[in-house]
Amino acid sequence: MNLLSVRLIWLALFPILPGFAQSTAHSYMKRAEVTVDSGKTRIVANSPRPLEQALDALQQKYGWIINYEDPRYTSPVDLIDAPDQQKTTRVPAGGSFSVEIADSAKTDSAKTDSDKTVSAKAEEKMLRAIIEAYNRSQNPGRFEIRTSAQGEVDVVGAAAHDAKGGISQQEVLFDLPIALPSKERTLVETAELICQQLTEQGQVTVTLGVYPRSTLGHTPVTIGGAKAPARDLLRQCLQAAKRKLYWQLIFDPEAHCYFLNIHGLL
Repeated sequence: MNLLSVRLIWLALFPILPGFAQSTAHSYMKRAEVTVDSGKTRIVANSPRPLEQALDALQQKYGWIINYEDPRYTSPVDLIDAPDQQKTTRVPAGGSFSVEIADSAKTDSAKTDSDKTVSAKAEEKMLRAIIEAYNRSQNPGRFEIRTSAQGEVDVVGAAAHDAKGGISQQEVLFDLPIALPSKERTLVETAELICQQLTEQGQVTVTLGVYPRSTLGHTPVTIGGAKAPARDLLRQCLQAAKRKLYWQLIFDPEAHCYFLNIHGLL
């Protein structure tokens, strides 16, 4: 059998391999899918940060406020090459993540106060089930839920692979106490000052990324505290905007720094 015959047989047996390799490199979803059927909610995500993508889809569907914080992804175990048009960059080695849970979300604004209380409890119950499922998956990072006194939920990255390939607990950046002099500033100035203080305290650069400029750039606020957790000060800052705002603290493995992105619900 000559070489040409061998090649033709190989192509006949494996005609989809080149296409499979290409589709694998570009298989990320633009947004997660949330479907409700027969009393169950199914969430399907696929991205470098599938948990963040899943949470964002839930926010858009139910109007919840869920703040999200990456751990530090520094181990090769947690990173992959993601080619773009210009160069190859390192991104978290996330991928497919799906979970199905009993649907107990109640979001109808016409419900009674009692129903709204149940809805808040249902939200936290659903999110805890999602976090537990994610932490059992092979996706990078391990996460915890924090709930504020006002009922807002923070999903924080608390662990990731270390240099030896094991899972190690990490210092949660927004847990750090910072000192913020109390004076009138715009919301964006306050957020930038929080980032500056975290950079000095946390030994990692934190930069304000995207944010709604029309809101944060023109709203004055007086916020401050002595050794208050950065998370509490940032929450006060966003609440002063009188809009449904949430943050995403994203770790950039290429730059070895964090970007604090602030978004608003539509």
